[in-house]
Amino acid sequence: MILKYSSSILFTTAVALCAFNVLTGMFAPEFYLSLMTEETGMVENLQVKFLLMALVLNVFMLASLRRADHPALMRGWLVVTALGIFFVLGEELSWGQHYIGWDAFGWFVHKNDQMETNLHNTSSWLDQKPRMLLVTGILLGGVVLPLLERARGHALTRLPEWFKPRLADLPLAAMVIVAQMPKQINGLKIPGVYFDIPNLRFSEMQELVIYIFFVAYLLTLWKHHIRRA
Repeated sequence: MILKYSSSILFTTAVALCAFNVLTGMFAPEFYLSLMTEETGMVENLQVKFLLMALVLNVFMLASLRRADHPALMRGWLVVTALGIFFVLGEELSWGQHYIGWDAFGWFVHKNDQMETNLHNTSSWLDQKPRMLLVTGILLGGVVLPLLERARGHALTRLPEWFKPRLADLPLAAMVIVAQMPKQINGLKIPGVYFDIPNLRFSEMQELVIYIFFVAYLLTLWKHHIRRA
């Protein structure tokens, strides 16, 4: 039963977590600062938990594939996603620094703008630009393509059906875009329009929703194309 409604459950979870994040930032700033913004705070821990969930699910799916029933391309894609999720998880953990407690050393001291043992804080090419590419992919593959195919009544690409997000995951994919929208609106500097919540990091909320989307995408792939094969 839970698996059947997994997309709805995960979307509701994402909405609730983002709402809690915004409301505490607005009405309980001291609580927000003490619990939500630290590297081992609530938001960061939730990001790690959903990444771990996605990684475990991904590995389980790989182990469940049977050569006779599943294409080699699916196996290759799941290897790519597993490696990608593992890398992102390691980066979010600064490869253990925040939990074990070592100081940044060597090259990271000079190149990492937050003195952390990770790569994504050393260059926009390892942080903002890959995220922009990922968000664009989620927008096109998770929102635009499902809507167009639903409207046209047939597939519009030659991509395998198992590769594409399904319509059930569209609300969560759309939320990935919406989560960062206040920051983008602020960047436009429209007179009289500004979302000002001190210390609230919209990018962290977006990352959390992205990681929840990872879980939803993998569960959809499992439900419709692996478990039933």
